[in-house]
Amino acid sequence: MNEYEVEDVQGQFDPAEFPNLASAARILGALVDWTNSNSDGWAFWPKPGRAASTLQGLLKDAQAMDRNGTLFDDVPARDLNRSLVGIKALLTKQGVDWNTDLPWAALLPINA
Repeated sequence: MNEYEVEDVQGQFDPAEFPNLASAARILGALVDWTNSNSDGWAFWPKPGRAASTLQGLLKDAQAMDRNGTLFDDVPARDLNRSLVGIKALLTKQGVDWNTDLPWAALLPINA
């Protein structure tokens, strides 16, 4: 997803109706912001996008169903947790101190 698609998806899912999808969109937006602050940018550093590929897939699938008028439920928490494994691995490899550098990382499940 490019930055405009990420911005778009952040406003698409009502947190009251789709709390996990809304969290997924917030996390992806925060990852884009972090990437832009710590590299040449989201568009030029492929590792964060690859790390978030499963998360992006969840969001794209839900967006497609929403656009087609298909009724759908929020993604299960376990699927959201699984989609964050790559992001957590990337951040760990980059030596990111989640408590200092990424206050949004509190959204990341501990046991994913």
